[in-house]
Amino acid sequence: MTITLNKSDKRILVVDDVTENLDILRKVLQAEGYTLSIANNGELALKVSQRIHPDLILLDIMMPGIDGLQVCQILKSDSATQDIPIIFITAKSETSDMVLGFKLGAADYICKPFQAEEILTRVETQLKISCLIQQQQRLITSLRTSQEQFRLINAYSPSAIFHADKDGCMMYTNEQWQTIFELTVEDALGYNWLNQVHPEDITIAKQLITNGQARFRLKINEKIKTIQGKAQMVLTAENQPSYVGIVEDLTESIHQQHSQEQKRQQFQSMLIHELRSPLSAIINYSELVLEDAKDEGNDELTKDIQSICIAGQHLKNLINNTLDLSKLQQQKLDLNYSQIQLSTIVNEVLTITLPLATERNNQLQVKYLSSMESQLIYTDMTKLKQILVNLLSNAAKFTSNGFIYFNINQIEQDLIFAIR
Repeated sequence: MTITLNKSDKRILVVDDVTENLDILRKVLQAEGYTLSIANNGELALKVSQRIHPDLILLDIMMPGIDGLQVCQILKSDSATQDIPIIFITAKSETSDMVLGFKLGAADYICKPFQAEEILTRVETQLKISCLIQQQQRLITSLRTSQEQFRLINAYSPSAIFHADKDGCMMYTNEQWQTIFELTVEDALGYNWLNQVHPEDITIAKQLITNGQARFRLKINEKIKTIQGKAQMVLTAENQPSYVGIVEDLTESIHQQHSQEQKRQQFQSMLIHELRSPLSAIINYSELVLEDAKDEGNDELTKDIQSICIAGQHLKNLINNTLDLSKLQQQKLDLNYSQIQLSTIVNEVLTITLPLATERNNQLQVKYLSSMESQLIYTDMTKLKQILVNLLSNAAKFTSNGFIYFNINQIEQDLIFAIR
């Protein structure tokens, strides 16, 4: 890693009791752009170090009072200054002093008389090493923080998180995964999750690895659980394929959905029962009045009451179809086929929808071949009539001062109903 120093940001403390030495070091280091602080004895050096916390200390060994070795020992024993690199300045060549200095924590040494290139090289080297150490410490701190965040996310995640090898054996699981599969953390490691998949869902479950997602059942201690998972392939440190993913237990959610559906169906049944009774009475009384009107020969009244009967019967069919919709969603809908005249269906549809069209000042135009007046068709009359009424009602609702076209054509054996 290449380290580029911003020398003006680096503060160096120079400690020496000889003025000439201080002048030389000041001249060399300031020319490079370093910021300098000066101390001419050990006591002052300790005070300055505590106050400014320099990036590097150049420390003379031989000084009156507290010498350089004692200053080094004190600085290295204090947590606030122990990481500051120290380069000893010495005119002595005794090996024992150098060894003792390194044992106390010194990073390097410079011998008198000074050589400018040597000073600059050793100072820059130690500052770069210090920067690398600081970067490493930041990375370690960041890594520890990330690991703790990862641990907390896994611990409190509502989803089950796992890391498995290519064969499905667990390399890591969080607590939620262990709860779903009913395994301890010790038993989970190395365990192949396919062992608990329902025998009928093995092929589906393997899609979690091959396709990245799957929904399947588990069979655990005679209990059936439905889970849904997603996974992504990652390479291990050994460059081997593995899979990281999550799974969610849908068992309780599915149970609640079934329970809500049962409650909804019960409510529908109760509501339909309450609506059917008065509606049936209306239809029955209308039919009785219709017979009286026919007997009296009152054609206008007969026509109006017929419209009431047809509309009432249609409303009753709509109520019945509320149940049909539920059956359709469950793929249990029954169709009641019968043979009926096409004109009968068309006339009943027009009887219901014509008033809706004229409400918004529309004209309803119907076109079909005259040969169809007596044509018989085989269909579920209620369903077909409901479809046509719904489409024509929508056309009437969203058209004003215009035309609604209802065309019926025949192409070979097929009838085509077109509404525009």
